[in-house]
Amino acid sequence: MITGVAPLIAEASVTIDRQKALTLWRQVNQQFQQQAAFVPLLELNRVFTTSPAVQGFNVPAQNFYDLTRVWLKS
Repeated sequence: MITGVAPLIAEASVTIDRQKALTLWRQVNQQFQQQAAFVPLLELNRVFTTSPAVQGFNVPAQNFYDLTRVWLKS
């Protein structure tokens, strides 16, 4: 678990001063780099094909697919 970043993220998320926010985000990044057990070096691209009949399908960033909302238009 990465410790000490929650307050930095909370402050950086609401800071109006761009330079201060950038400094805070750099601190967050530094904490992750120092505390991370590993850093992924590769991310596979995913390709999806569909048709106009497929409705309700989207590709979320977290790769969790809610297929309960998918349906076929007749």
